[in-house]
Amino acid sequence: MITTVSLITTRVFFSPLEKGAGGIEGRNQEAGEPGSHYNKSLKSLARHLRKDSTKAEIILWDNVLGAKKFYGYQFNRQFPIDDYIVDFVSRKLKWVIELDGESHENRLEKDKRKDDDLTRLGYRVIRIMNEDVINNLDGVVEHLETLLARVQSPQPPSPRGGKAKFCDYGLFGIDKR
Repeated sequence: MITTVSLITTRVFFSPLEKGAGGIEGRNQEAGEPGSHYNKSLKSLARHLRKDSTKAEIILWDNVLGAKKFYGYQFNRQFPIDDYIVDFVSRKLKWVIELDGESHENRLEKDKRKDDDLTRLGYRVIRIMNEDVINNLDGVVEHLETLLARVQSPQPPSPRGGKAKFCDYGLFGIDKR
């Protein structure tokens, strides 16, 4: 499925699992995190990738996803899941965000297999082009807010406290009640 929002073209893969249905038990899980699918054997490679981030990864992490900036949801970057290291993951939302650059043009088959495997594990895979993060960060945030509005009912936590109000066009106000 191709979703176009603003100037962004993103492939969004929906999980076949219903929200709250639980996930497939993963291997090498951290204690106390059932269904996390954490792969300890990829930990050192993930650590290396975090130190060698792309410009787009740094921008998205510093401005949107890091330090629970996106509506209080925790994201991890360069996180090992199953046999893969994903760019960003929110385990609570069951979202994987992958940033794609020019190198991914020749990897469509590998990316499709990765997306299918992660979807089977219960994750929603969101692919965003590096160029969109660098040149249209507001559009990327708007797109993520739209996706968040679809999975939250009725309202997600607001970054400023209170409840966020949503309409068909995205976030438009904060209700402090």
